[in-house]
Amino acid sequence: MFRLAVICALTAQVFGGPVSGGLAPQLRNRIVGGKDAKIDQFPFQVSLRYYGSHRCGGSIYKPNIVITAAHCVEGISTSQLEVVAGTTFWNEGGEQRGVHRALQNKGFSPFTNDYDVAILILDKPFERSTSVQQIDLATSNTIVDDGSAATISGWGAENEAESSSDGLKYVEVNIINQAECKSAYGDMITDNMICAGSDGKDACFGDSGGPMVVGGIQVGIISWGYGCAVPGYPGVYSRISALREWIDEQLFIFGDLMK
Repeated sequence: MFRLAVICALTAQVFGGPVSGGLAPQLRNRIVGGKDAKIDQFPFQVSLRYYGSHRCGGSIYKPNIVITAAHCVEGISTSQLEVVAGTTFWNEGGEQRGVHRALQNKGFSPFTNDYDVAILILDKPFERSTSVQQIDLATSNTIVDDGSAATISGWGAENEAESSSDGLKYVEVNIINQAECKSAYGDMITDNMICAGSDGKDACFGDSGGPMVVGGIQVGIISWGYGCAVPGYPGVYSRISALREWIDEQLFIFGDLMK
């Protein structure tokens, strides 16, 4: 649904040279190579909606706290957003909540997608059930081993040509070595990012902001990449461990709004 508004020439200007293969970065909005899922399998998954239509994913960290990507709320008023949990199909059922406040990391840049994390404080907490639950976040000391199996989920199509699907999907990918990821993307990869991918499997064009989970812990936020499951170009995710200090700081500062 969303593509980063950077053409190849601008990308070259910003980063001091052409990007490998002349490809422009794209935000991740669909699951490629995924399987159908039920919300009970991913009860922490939410749909972030813009004027009633699915825009991005997110995850429930506290009853009224959702973690998502900064680019999902870039330039948008909270009055235009709502978060829906507890439904397999984004366009029916579930619990709806308004967004009281969106805390976007001030280091985020739409040109680099660095610091791509945001906290949504909801106007009312979600009620816990089998289909609505919280997920633990990686700590600042969490180390994710290369090759680890990771699961990503969201509402999306099977390829770039299709629109987002109504039903929730998931796919399993593997954590990619940071040096290998940098060999594909160069200096665009920072310590705030973690990469993952598998042949024919990836996040792609409504999955942005959704969780990447390893061993029941959210270690990443779906962020960006080149194309969808393009060989040699893994998906890029915001690294929770690198951003956890900022998350904790915000929750402390706005503690009076926590439920």
